[in-house]
Amino acid sequence: MAPVTRSSLKNIENDFGVNKCTVLKKKTPEKKKNKKLIKKIDEDFDAEEIDNDKDDNFDHKDYEIESSSENDEDKMCDSDNDFNVESDEDDEKSNKRIKTKSQTRKKRINQTKNNEKKTPVKMKKNFPINKKLDDDRSNVFMNHDDDNDEDNDDWEEVEDLDIYKNDNDFNLENYNPDIPDKIQISLGDSNERQKKNKSKHWKWVRQCIRVDMNHKRKQNQIHAHQTHLLLSMYRLQYLNSIIQNDLVKALILSSTLFQQLESKSKTNNVEKMLEWFRQHFNISIKKGKKSSENILDEIIKAFESNKITCPLILHLIMVSFLRQIGRKIRLCYLLCPVPIKAMNLLTAKSKFEKNRSEPILGGGMPKISESQCYWLEIFENNKWKSVDFFNEIYDDSFSITNKRKRSITFVSYVFAIDNDGFFADVTQRYCPFWYSRNRVKNRVDEEWLQVTMQPFQRSKTASEIKADQNEFDKMLENVELPRYRTNYKDHPLFALERDLLQYQALYPPNPPPLGFINDEPIYSRDCVQLLKSRERWLRDARTVKLNEMPYKIIKSRLKRKRKSSSMMMDFNGGGCEYIREELELFGHWQTEPYIPPVAKNGIVPRNAYGNVDLYQKCMLPKGTVLLESKPFLVRLATKMNIDCAPAVIGFAFKKHPNRISFGPVIGGYVVCKQYEHKLLDAYEQFRQEQEAKDQAAKEKLIYGNWRRLIRCVIIRHNLKIKYGS
Repeated sequence: MAPVTRSSLKNIENDFGVNKCTVLKKKTPEKKKNKKLIKKIDEDFDAEEIDNDKDDNFDHKDYEIESSSENDEDKMCDSDNDFNVESDEDDEKSNKRIKTKSQTRKKRINQTKNNEKKTPVKMKKNFPINKKLDDDRSNVFMNHDDDNDEDNDDWEEVEDLDIYKNDNDFNLENYNPDIPDKIQISLGDSNERQKKNKSKHWKWVRQCIRVDMNHKRKQNQIHAHQTHLLLSMYRLQYLNSIIQNDLVKALILSSTLFQQLESKSKTNNVEKMLEWFRQHFNISIKKGKKSSENILDEIIKAFESNKITCPLILHLIMVSFLRQIGRKIRLCYLLCPVPIKAMNLLTAKSKFEKNRSEPILGGGMPKISESQCYWLEIFENNKWKSVDFFNEIYDDSFSITNKRKRSITFVSYVFAIDNDGFFADVTQRYCPFWYSRNRVKNRVDEEWLQVTMQPFQRSKTASEIKADQNEFDKMLENVELPRYRTNYKDHPLFALERDLLQYQALYPPNPPPLGFINDEPIYSRDCVQLLKSRERWLRDARTVKLNEMPYKIIKSRLKRKRKSSSMMMDFNGGGCEYIREELELFGHWQTEPYIPPVAKNGIVPRNAYGNVDLYQKCMLPKGTVLLESKPFLVRLATKMNIDCAPAVIGFAFKKHPNRISFGPVIGGYVVCKQYEHKLLDAYEQFRQEQEAKDQAAKEKLIYGNWRRLIRCVIIRHNLKIKYGS
């Protein structure tokens, strides 16, 4: 075989008359007609050739060359490398046949175009051909055209591009490209790629950990703040118990100052009483002086020596003297608790390091001396008057706190305790920034504080409480509107419609404005109402009234919805999608108390999910009882044909090894009252039997282990006897 070069291919192309190659392109109707006509002409030509060839010794190779000439013609144009060049004799035969065939094709095409006829060329029926030749011809020529007829309709013959005009432009023998000695392929540092993949993989993990840790730290900070308030209240109760001690009362009654005050108790001049107190006791208080742990002993020493050196002892003795002469006196205590806002929260730039010691609570306590934490309140003429004996301030509440500006920036809590041990929150009287947004940031939730102090407070009808309320109402009337628009956000008294949250609305609709700022109406904070959905109101043991229209409709949070089987084929969307549905919100005025259903025929009423909604104690269905959650209780109830439904008391996040889910919290099981004792007795019997089985299995395991150990010792002893040491 001769080597195939670009020049040899060019010669073959010129000899065969192949100047066209096939490319993928849509054909026009006229070109399709020419293609069909060429095919029929080839069939007629081959039939005539076979008819004229009457040689008995028919060369099958020549026929293969003839029948496949058209295919070879197309292949030579498509590929520049795959050619099989045989002997010169075969080339001459094929050239003669192809020239004759091409000439005949051109004549027939011209004749058909002139006559404009579409009559097909028929093959001759009577020609000598053997069966073997017929089979070969059908396999080589006819079947090939039938299979590719549809494909060839989409192909068009176009002229070949002369990329290499000269024969010597490209030669495979002389082709010698410049290949470098070393080829370097850089795919990047594997360590860097691994670091990037790890950082992407662990980025969301760090984010989840950071959010969880910040949530825990905020909760810990709030709990520490609440605990500090409770301890401060206990401290105030402890000081009040010392004042009410019998020994302290006896010391006061036996002093000459008490007799002097009792004789002149009708006077209402408190300043004169304070002057008599200074004359009786030698007051020499040192700055930074703190009381000892045993406060009662210090009070006794002060009466013995008539000398007071501690500010706390001074206030306690004054309160005790004034109470003994029948005055209503409060001991006020300025609280400086742990800040409610956590300052040690993690950010996106925070690093997670092992064995790193961090403070449990964020933010330090404000440092204030003991002399600045206590003062008095005297009830006169249905009004509480402030008295700071140490700083000589009388009936000026704001001046008392202004003296403490250096130690504390914002007065968060001021608690007072009266003669009978009742508490009162009088912060509003001493805080100049009470009606500002800072109050919300520095104080605990008002609902929690009211519930906590309610058992230790007087009734609202008491004269002492009414005096406080009247004074607070007058202070409220003198409050001015803020000058800047940003101060209205989270303001305890005023609100703008633009600052309302998603679950807030103004009710009644179109309330009267209190003023305007830049042509924008200012509304009272009392008109801002909290809206909830039906499910949220149900958790508060309230239901929406019938035929109530939603007061507001918003877009809910993203919810995960699984796709159907037809939608699962969408690989871009995955197996689920996130949608936002419309959420209907209702106000408190649109709801009514929840009425629990009644159990009938031993069946516990359930919700749509097969559970019992028990967010509040009043939601327990009538005729049922709540049992504690115990193992195998539901299985035992099912075995005894007793209806037992789980009670849902709330929802919470649940941690799993690989994920975090949000689901209901089961707080027990609900059964009918008539089956309560029956189920509990059966469960107690089942528990005893289960404990007996567990004990038997445990003993069996213990004896089995001892038996195995003894056998091993015996075998070891026998081996030593038989084989020695």
